[in-house]
Amino acid sequence: MSRPWPALVGLTLVALVTGLVYAWMRYLLEPPDPFTAFGHPWQPWMLDLHVLAAPALLFALGWAWGAHRPASRRSGPRRGGWWLLGLVVVMAGSAYLRQVVTDDALRPVLSWIHGLSGAGFCLLLVFHGYRPRAAAGERRRSPADSIMES
Repeated sequence: MSRPWPALVGLTLVALVTGLVYAWMRYLLEPPDPFTAFGHPWQPWMLDLHVLAAPALLFALGWAWGAHRPASRRSGPRRGGWWLLGLVVVMAGSAYLRQVVTDDALRPVLSWIHGLSGAGFCLLLVFHGYRPRAAAGERRRSPADSIMES
């Protein structure tokens, strides 16, 4: 099986950049024309790219989960992965709810939840991916190893 990490990192970057650029265009730029709803002519394209990258990112996350779980059983569980999974649920759930909720008071709340959980996911993914490697020839010990030796 091929490794999902390049796809996961690439799609995370695409979703992050398009989300940040879209948010900048939507919330910080003034529309150049009083008869347009867009702060920038590329704003709809950024949203389209973000919405297209997100399901692909979820697919890559599922692929990474399938490839990653057996390895984490050997090296011992890390809580960061469970936090990542929780942030994915919040991030994806708030994105889907944001598209279908019609309450004007709830939509900005869901946007903030989506943005903050997405930023948290990206930051935690960087730290989760960084782990000092063991010295050459040295095998990491898992909690199961100590049980097997006794």
